[in-house]
Amino acid sequence: QLPIMLFNFYALSLSFDHKKQSLLISTVVEVSDDHSADYKKAQEKLEKIIHLLTSAHPKADSSTKYSSTPQIDIDISDADFMAKVEKAKEYIIAGDAFQIVLSRCFKRHYSVTPLEIYQTLCRVSPSPFMFYFPTESGVILGASPERMVGVFNREVMVNPIAGTRKRVADSTDEAIKA
Repeated sequence: QLPIMLFNFYALSLSFDHKKQSLLISTVVEVSDDHSADYKKAQEKLEKIIHLLTSAHPKADSSTKYSSTPQIDIDISDADFMAKVEKAKEYIIAGDAFQIVLSRCFKRHYSVTPLEIYQTLCRVSPSPFMFYFPTESGVILGASPERMVGVFNREVMVNPIAGTRKRVADSTDEAIKA
């Protein structure tokens, strides 16, 4: 039930660096003629967030979360998915594609919060980039092995996910990298 496209502007962002074991909390500052007051207001907002994050919260009792094996609905059978994999391999061997991303949709009901799912994903997934975006219609969360956007020395760098950059017949791989 999520929309096909979703654009949001976030006034508050929490970015976890699991490798460095650090958290960056940032907020948008509404600037007026009184910059000192604007800065102080932003600091107070960030301090409230830090207080919320560092306050003790009781853990849910995980022993009562599931009473039986949950029902999982899959949009495509194993056999049909494997047939798609074989067809994709044929396209690659024929030179019609160099990378194909196939996917399946697994659905099930759950009794934990989306944040608990994200926390578990952080513990078990080797992916270096993870995301958690609450929206009006639900929560989008996931993991990716590739960075799409980075900011380094005040420059934004966009790295198209593999397979998304246009390949021109007479161009070389070195030209595409540039």
